[in-house]
Amino acid sequence: MRALRLSFVALSLLAGCYWLISYERPVFSCGDNVEFDERYPTYSLNEAGIDVASQPKNFIELPILATPSTICLTNRSLDLLFVVHSHVDNYENRRRMRRKYFAFDYLRKHNAKVLFVVGGNESIELRREEEQFADIHQVRLPDTYHSITQKARSWLSHVSAVCDDRIRYIIKMDDDILMDADALIRLLSRFGTRKHFVACRTFTNGVVVRNPSSKWYLSAKEYSSASLGLYCQGMAYVFSGDLLRPMVSNIANVQYLWVSYSHCMDDWYVTHALLNGTSALFTDIGRHYVSINSQTELDAIYRRQPRRTIIFAHFRPPER
Repeated sequence: MRALRLSFVALSLLAGCYWLISYERPVFSCGDNVEFDERYPTYSLNEAGIDVASQPKNFIELPILATPSTICLTNRSLDLLFVVHSHVDNYENRRRMRRKYFAFDYLRKHNAKVLFVVGGNESIELRREEEQFADIHQVRLPDTYHSITQKARSWLSHVSAVCDDRIRYIIKMDDDILMDADALIRLLSRFGTRKHFVACRTFTNGVVVRNPSSKWYLSAKEYSSASLGLYCQGMAYVFSGDLLRPMVSNIANVQYLWVSYSHCMDDWYVTHALLNGTSALFTDIGRHYVSINSQTELDAIYRRQPRRTIIFAHFRPPER
């Protein structure tokens, strides 16, 4: 997605938080005085009547062109692994995230690592980036929206193989997401260490679109159920490391959904289909998410809800 380009700098002080809008894109941070509501809605994945074991599975082996050797060292556990889906050409997005969110001191303080997952072919530029930062996982496949599900399959399998269950929480996000990294740490510290745990903006009864003219169209032949059930919005979600092994085991058994020639439901695939049989418990932290079109919309949200803590934000790209 194209970065939002703005030609001005604006500073907004609201509810102990500020948003700095720069020529690159917005960033934001909250003070330590923000409050979290511990009464988050929870939902169990134990649902009947949703068949996730039908065709097509589209299971293929994907060559890995590059991956860091230091995700999990020896037998040491990792508290946090940030996994960022990124287009191979989005170097500026990765540079911004390393600088603002994943600086060395931040990662060391929180016993965390970051992994940028890209597709595409080998290149001198990407090889230099990988050698410099040691945080690139590259899969040999066209780096298009159509390939997102395959990228997820690759990193899930690799991380499970090298880390097993030695990661407390995995945070998956996209490279155009804005994050309050400190607020995320405070929120996760409130949850402690949980098993079979998923935290995200949840869809509890995902709608199946049967209109052939919609880009989200699903035919009854491809997906027979009337509901998509419970799953996470894909912009950012958290899950506990103990879920890695059963998720990888499910790769060969469950389908994923093509909803058009250019869209695949990778969020449903990872956070519903691959979690089939895990009894995962979803915690809805959707109040900490925003998807907006402009700074004006963001300002309006803060005026209406001055104590709201936003952790993940996404500025929607212009329609093409």
